[in-house]
Amino acid sequence: MERFSITHRLGDGEWDPPLGALEALYDELREHPEDEEHGDVSVGHLESEESLSAYRSGLLVRESMATNETRHMANVPKSKVLDLWRALAQGDIATLDREPWKPGHPIAQ
Repeated sequence: MERFSITHRLGDGEWDPPLGALEALYDELREHPEDEEHGDVSVGHLESEESLSAYRSGLLVRESMATNETRHMANVPKSKVLDLWRALAQGDIATLDREPWKPGHPIAQ
């Protein structure tokens, strides 16, 4: 069984929620738009040590603890974020690798 976690907008997290929880996680980005400090949510995969953080701005950031590499894509629609989160949660790293990631982590304003 794949192990994954989610991190909510305010920083609290949980392990192995149902995949259906990912849509509600994304929707947290629309809560309190005036709160600039808490503007991202993420999904992490234990075995691969990968995470995907989605920002209000449409930025999606991929981080690898194993390789210390950070990549990003801009203007990612909700449906694409959810597809990639599901792939990550299920350990399907190959799906993430096929995306047009750009190097680094731009300022997520």
